[in-house]
Amino acid sequence: MKRFTLIFLSIFMMGALMAQQGTGPSITYGNMGSTGTVLYAQMNPYGGVVASQKFTDLGDKTAQVADDFTVGTSKIWSLSTINVLGNYFNGPGIAENFTVQIFADNNGVPASTPLYEQTGLGYTEISGNFTISLTSSIVLNSGHYWLSVFAEMDYYQASPGANYGQWGWAWEGLPQDGNVMSNRDPDQALGGSWPATWEPGTNTWPNAAVLDLCFQLNGSETTAAVPVSNWAIIFGVLLIGIFMAVRYRRSLA
Repeated sequence: MKRFTLIFLSIFMMGALMAQQGTGPSITYGNMGSTGTVLYAQMNPYGGVVASQKFTDLGDKTAQVADDFTVGTSKIWSLSTINVLGNYFNGPGIAENFTVQIFADNNGVPASTPLYEQTGLGYTEISGNFTISLTSSIVLNSGHYWLSVFAEMDYYQASPGANYGQWGWAWEGLPQDGNVMSNRDPDQALGGSWPATWEPGTNTWPNAAVLDLCFQLNGSETTAAVPVSNWAIIFGVLLIGIFMAVRYRRSLA
């Protein structure tokens, strides 16, 4: 009986320490040239696009949009590539590169400054599906976040011919996923039709049936260790103390 009790208490304490140190399954993603595991996707195009661009020939004025997503409880995501559906308008393009920003949530809109930002990102494009490769993985713990992607591209073309124009992020169809998308234009690149700070898209498009954007997050997922209550550790130590005290008293009898 004594031996069984001691074995039980030893296993209990070892489990508590292992959980505190984090023993969740580990999944790694090494090939940055691939899309990896799909962690989140809303890729049902509704029709049409909305501008999201840094106008590199107009003093880097930037009008951008963002949409939200959630990393589940006890999950950790490591993002490696991002897919967005989009197209060029008012000209044939092509984007020089892309910027990716991740924001914390601020009462239903993105926070004013990003948690993560990567600029000058290369991409590939097939039939309006843009795969953007991150220069390094972005690691996100469970929580509510916002993704903003915008093209870096001149609007005007210096040599004779059509303007490069604009890049637009594709609208996503019903049902509505999470919050409605947000938009901002701090430099008023679009002539004052958009807000200077982040606001819900319903303020700019009050009659829109749906306000989501098409994107997909790729990479790897791990499971965070479940924290062990301090009371569980105290209880385990107490049991060991009681066991040792009883054994000592019996040895004196």
